[in-house]
Formats: sequence, structure tokens, C-alpha cells
Amino acid sequence: MKPVLALSKEHRSIRNYSQKPIPPKMIGNILEAAGQAPSGLNRQPWLFAVVEDPELKKLIREESERVEVEFYRKITEKTRKEFEEMKLTVKKEFLTEAPALIAVFCDTESTYCKESTWLSIGWLLLAATEAGLSTLTYTPDDLSFLNKLLNIDYRFHPEVIIPIGYGDKKGSKSRKTSDEIIKYFCLFKMPDLP
Repeated sequence: MKPVLALSKEHRSIRNYSQKPIPPKMIGNILEAAGQAPSGLNRQPWLFAVVEDPELKKLIREESERVEVEFYRKITEKTRKEFEEMKLTVKKEFLTEAPALIAVFCDTESTYCKESTWLSIGWLLLAATEAGLSTLTYTPDDLSFLNKLLNIDYRFHPEVIIPIGYGDKKGSKSRKTSDEIIKYFCLFKMPDLP
């Protein structure tokens, strides 16, 4: 088992996947780990929907791209340029390329549902990395179509679609330094971080 810091540094957001299937037990273990995340009032408000069916993945991709077209009509020129630099478009091939998609929902009747669910998503990403799988947190502007496509009660709000599989390419990862993201307020000098 790798230390959390090593897993965090290893994780990449990947948009290209091989067609190699993921063993069901592996996905089960990843979701079991995600389910162990802390949650407000211990409500555990998350719901994970695993989609492997090619036709259903195709429908999810079509709806996602429809939503993206609408979103791209509203973005600023600055955002458009940022997307172009990252080579992002309305086309979302990863939704049909990845052997599985995990749609994550939060139970809106639970207190702290969004915060708690995103904690579980973080745990899911690290568990997938530890298992040697690649992921992407895909958060289009409107995911409400997932409730209808997956027949999930509307009290569950869709938060993210996570393509998961064996990544075809290594993603780049430039990170801010510790000094840029951490501010200490203490009575003594903190040691230098690696």
C-alpha cells in the first residue's frame, strides 16, 4: 500500500483510455473505499452508479455533449482561450472510450450532502490510483439528464461523471508550491516542506 502523499502525486486526470475491461472486484473495492470517507453527521449521502453498458455510455456522451454546446455558448473569451490551451472541446470521447463510468450523486435530503459526497469522490480517486487505474472528474454544467437515463430519484443530485479505466496516456501535472497554497498562523516557525 502506497502512502497517501505518493498516491496524490501519482494521480493524473486522463482523457484517453484503453478498452481493457476492469475486473468487477476492483471497481467494488474502489467504491467500498470511497464509502469509507467521512461525512457530515455520518449521513454518507453518496450514491455511486457504475455504467459499463456501451449503449448507455453512448447516451450519456450524447447528452453531455449537448450540455457542453449550450455551456460553450455562454463562456467568456478568457475561458474559451483556457479551454483551447488545454485542447478541450465539446467532444467527450472519454465517455465512450473508458470501460466504465461512475456517476456520483448526493442525497439532497441529507445535511452536508455536497461536501460529504466530494470527500468520498476524493477517496475514490485515490483508491483508483492505488489500483493502477486512471480517472477524470468530469463536471458538465448540467448533469440532471443522468437521473432520467439511470432511473435515479431526483432527490439525488448528480455531482460528477468519473470515467475510469487503464489510461492510454500519461497526463501532465504541474502543481503550485506548498508556499503558494498554505498559510500558517502559529507561534513558532514551521519547518520547510518538501
